[in-house]
Amino acid sequence: MNTNTLEYTANPLHEFTLDNGLKVVVREDHRTPQVALTLTFASRGDERPEEFGTGNVLLRALRYLKNDYEAFITESGGTRFRYGDSPGSGQLTDSLLVPVEHFESALKLQSKLMTTDLPDESLQNALNITRDRSKKESFFLSPIWYSPEIECLVYAGSRHYRSHQAVSANLERLSPDRIRNLRRSRHCPDNAQLAITGDIGIEEARRLVERHFADIPRGEPSFRSAVQVPAAPGYRRITQYLDTQHPEYSMMIFIFNTPLVYELEVLGSLLEGDTLPHLAAFQEKRGGVVPRFIGDNQGNTILGLAFYIHGDPQEAEENFWKFLDEVKRSPFSPEEIDSAVNKACSLPQVWNSSLEHQAEALSYLYGSGQPLQLLDDKVGLLRSITPEDVHVAANAYLTRENVTVVCALPIGTKPK
Repeated sequence: MNTNTLEYTANPLHEFTLDNGLKVVVREDHRTPQVALTLTFASRGDERPEEFGTGNVLLRALRYLKNDYEAFITESGGTRFRYGDSPGSGQLTDSLLVPVEHFESALKLQSKLMTTDLPDESLQNALNITRDRSKKESFFLSPIWYSPEIECLVYAGSRHYRSHQAVSANLERLSPDRIRNLRRSRHCPDNAQLAITGDIGIEEARRLVERHFADIPRGEPSFRSAVQVPAAPGYRRITQYLDTQHPEYSMMIFIFNTPLVYELEVLGSLLEGDTLPHLAAFQEKRGGVVPRFIGDNQGNTILGLAFYIHGDPQEAEENFWKFLDEVKRSPFSPEEIDSAVNKACSLPQVWNSSLEHQAEALSYLYGSGQPLQLLDDKVGLLRSITPEDVHVAANAYLTRENVTVVCALPIGTKPK
């Protein structure tokens, strides 16, 4: 059923927003009589630390719509190729690929993710399952959820380790009412974007989206007030004490008031890869770098470098700065850059391979504030990067003036 679209030519993009805040992007692609739809709800970061895991409870609670989906897929001959998101994220993404004549039915089905009531029994069952699994699985959560103070320093960042014991304890304290209240500020039109690709015109797409989503009310405001981000650059550091017995974690989050710097995305691929010969002396001190490179909707570039702390946090940070200084001092070889570019290209290379990949890519680009034209242009941009480009970007941006250091320590170590 799924026709490959590798023989690709650029198609026009259309964007519009409903009065209730739902953002919609449509890409017409008339080569096959199919339509792909990806509905994504942003992860607002409005959970208190003691409520970590709530998003995953909601994902499981909504699975009771499974019977509706199975009946629709059987009837339409379509595919539900994605539901949920990466473990621990709590972010809901729902993707469908359907014959064009079933497009309206698919929209109607996806609207239920915002409108269907979740009974106590479904919420409690989902809570029990999530709690049981949390005793075996680790969760990684965004550091901006820890406190308004961190959000004030870095309003978007890398990922952070959270022990499954702590998440399990948090879930024990949750109630169906609290989970239901949180859903009203999360699974709502003004916290969602819908990407549509395929054999559908913009006017028809707009008419049907409005029919099935326009009457859904906006979400209830989050209980957290907006936090102002400091405008002035400069070294910033904050320590967060968490209820975890696992190894501490630290992040260096570099934020630049400039459009996306793809040389740094290549650098991130280098730093998470295999041992680099000319950096061997620093390999053991970096503690396993987990990079995250994104752009936000305010024209900023964010590169997060997360690593485990071994021993004294201040010493660990000093060692990591030495590692970055060596990165900035010694340019990478063309072979190392080529390998990192190939890794960085792996995702955008498949974006246009099928309608469903196009829909998911547009949803990702829209949600992260990146230009939608990257669907067509990103591979070429990455492949044009040279070792000198990466060397110049590392020296320009990996500086103390651009960094926020977030250090997470066990709560038992907090000074009295």
